[in-house]
Amino acid sequence: MEKCKAKNLSEKTLGIYQVHFKFFCEYRRYKDISLLQSVLACLRPVIVALIFGAGLSILSMVAFGGDAKTLAHLDWVGIGSFAAAFFALRKLKWNPILTMCLCGVAGLGLHGLLGI
Repeated sequence: MEKCKAKNLSEKTLGIYQVHFKFFCEYRRYKDISLLQSVLACLRPVIVALIFGAGLSILSMVAFGGDAKTLAHLDWVGIGSFAAAFFALRKLKWNPILTMCLCGVAGLGLHGLLGI
């Protein structure tokens, strides 16, 4: 393997963006080839499953806070904010960044108010 020759973080970041740009250009050139489209169609369910697994992992961390997974350790504020965020994202089509910020502020306020 070739060692990275970048001296600082900005050169490394620029290198990462350069690789992504080259990949995007190559994709645009070959996007009409049926083999590429069939490979991407096969990868789509895998990507959805990975995102779903990450979401379940985050929900588990929010609901139980790293403690033993029993009903006594449930974080009801976290579960409520997750349900509200899910509703706001799916039904109301809110901005995801705004939804995360509002849930964080609401969770901080409710935990401070309830003393949990």
